[in-house]
Amino acid sequence: MKCEYKSDGPTKEHRTIEVIEISIEEAKQYLCSSNVCSPPVLLFGLSWFFQNKQR
Repeated sequence: MKCEYKSDGPTKEHRTIEVIEISIEEAKQYLCSSNVCSPPVLLFGLSWFFQNKQR
């Protein structure tokens, strides 16, 4: 799914955000893989989620 985003700020930026939905198991596999190409904040967020989600 792609979301269009238009900023009302001084720069009037236009961005497209691509939303990718994966299962919890797929996210765990991605986080543990050797070929992770994501921003650190995503990896931190996934790590936090897996540490703190209720079982």
